[in-house]
Amino acid sequence: MPLREGSSSIVFTDVEDDPQRRRPDISYAGRELNWTPKVSLKIGLKKTIEYFRKAMSNLNEN
Repeated sequence: MPLREGSSSIVFTDVEDDPQRRRPDISYAGRELNWTPKVSLKIGLKKTIEYFRKAMSNLNEN
C-alpha cells in the first residue's frame, strides 16, 4: 500500500557528490544517547505526509 496518493510521479535526478545508495543508521544515537525511536518509520512517514498536505492546503487557501 503506497503512502502517497495522487497522480504526481516521483522524479529522481543525479546530484553531484550524491551517494548512490543511502543506508541510514541510528545505532550511534542509540548507543551515545540511549535513544530508541517511539514511532515506526511507516507511521512517521504517514504523519509527515499528512502534515505537509495540510500545510500546503492552508497555503493554497490564503
